[in-house]
Amino acid sequence: MPTRAIVKNNRRWKVDNQDAAFWDRVENDSWEPHTFSIFDRFLDAEHSYLDVGAWIGPTVLYGAFLARHCYAMEPDPLAYSRLRENVELNASIKNRISLSTQCLASTCGPVRLGNKTSSIGGDSMSSLLFADGQVNWQVEGVTLERFFLDNHICDCSFIKMDIEGAEFDVLPAIAGYLAEHRPTLYLSLHPRFLAEPESKTAAIKKVLEGYRHVYTTELQPSRAEILCDPTTFQWCYELIFSDLNCF
Repeated sequence: MPTRAIVKNNRRWKVDNQDAAFWDRVENDSWEPHTFSIFDRFLDAEHSYLDVGAWIGPTVLYGAFLARHCYAMEPDPLAYSRLRENVELNASIKNRISLSTQCLASTCGPVRLGNKTSSIGGDSMSSLLFADGQVNWQVEGVTLERFFLDNHICDCSFIKMDIEGAEFDVLPAIAGYLAEHRPTLYLSLHPRFLAEPESKTAAIKKVLEGYRHVYTTELQPSRAEILCDPTTFQWCYELIFSDLNCF
């Protein structure tokens, strides 16, 4: 198995080089440089964080240097296999990473995950929203509360969620947890995948409008109202919801 070392912001880890083109983008800052800055700002060694939609591990491997522990969820079987291989290559941080094949969902039990852009999956585009895709799998769904109970997590201060449109179903189900515990939420939003985004964006705005601050990926102030702005309905974009003041 060919491997390579990745160096990002003075942190170094190893990966399986079968995804060489992607890891090139990580190193040359053409893949989400803002994400690493956001992790630098919000993760700390006293708290754990949850990575929902971990894919092959760029945020997991970076975040493990910053947080007390990383809990990573990736239900796509091919992506999970590559994620696990990458974690195993890093003896210095792998004990601070827990991996799960479970899929964050609104209920516990079997759910169907699908992919419409790949014949085998693994391309970061698998979602509950695509259960009728050309490839799909039955996976184990789990609620956020059940996942935290099962893994004895009581110190989560940050959740990264990138689940290709399924956030519109999952977020209302975790509203109670967010309201009580107030973790910073780094959320990827995909309204363009929805046939009728108006009602679903309104529902998640209601879930998230209690946060004191909304930030863009450049950590500039924004507002929860952007979620219901029709000009965003054809986008995929990211926002940060937090009670922490970045200024």
